[in-house]
Amino acid sequence: MRAAVRGSTAIINSVRAAIGFWKPKNYVKRLESMNEDSSNGKLYLFGIFKENNPEMLRDTKTLLRNSNGVLEDVSDRDIIANAKTSDPEKEAWFIFAIATAAKQGHPYKRTSTTGGLYVLRNRLPETLKLLTKDALHSMSHNLLGQGKLVLAKVTTKGAATYLDIPGGDLSKGLADFEVGTFNFNWDDYYCDTSLEKILKKVEGM
Repeated sequence: MRAAVRGSTAIINSVRAAIGFWKPKNYVKRLESMNEDSSNGKLYLFGIFKENNPEMLRDTKTLLRNSNGVLEDVSDRDIIANAKTSDPEKEAWFIFAIATAAKQGHPYKRTSTTGGLYVLRNRLPETLKLLTKDALHSMSHNLLGQGKLVLAKVTTKGAATYLDIPGGDLSKGLADFEVGTFNFNWDDYYCDTSLEKILKKVEGM
């Protein structure tokens, strides 16, 4: 082997690393948060846990097996791993948008081809419109897990699939559900980053 890489013996002699692949303990929860099925052999964590070169990878990566059997880096979709790097301003707008839509009788569904967040993203605040489908799903999943959002019904039958805030009219079964165009001027509001809340602008702002 050394003869095959003649002239590169200094690299062989100096750089060493131990690479690890392992199944995460919260395997099913991670896959569900990425809207993936929890079949075996699909999700792994990857990292270099022993090395002698400070320029090597330091972070743990999340790898997902695609339909061709190739492991792809999906670290940006892993909301459990990214929980500490969430965007408070986007989350504030997200909660406000969910609460506003539900209160006005046009709630968002968590996932749907008709009333879902991604399908109806054009009626979201500007800061959320360009988020990917996975990012919107991940944010709703994360906020539901934190108890900042809840799932509600619009009828007495069926599963709770609509998003609202805890204590909201929809979550208490008091809101009137409507089908139609939802119009709301998000420009009349701003995010107070110190409070992490959306507030109505005062005249002159």
